[in-house]
Amino acid sequence: GFKWSSTRYLRNVRSLEPFKKRFGHCDAPFRYSSDLSLGLWCNKTRHADKQIQQGKTAKGLNQDRIGRDRSQMEI
Repeated sequence: GFKWSSTRYLRNVRSLEPFKKRFGHCDAPFRYSSDLSLGLWCNKTRHADKQIQQGKTAKGLNQDRIGRDRSQMEI
């Protein structure tokens, strides 16, 4: 039952916690100097979320995953 993409996704979500504590939101900029990979991941995730909101499919993100991940951890 190892799910690499889900594990990596949750690890990225958890890395948002210090950002949110510091800034009060989860909107890390694309070129976030303290963690470039976090900024890039946030940008890709925001784009995928917009695709889903428009009724399109998004690579690596779907409505089931969004609901499941939000229920597993609150950020």
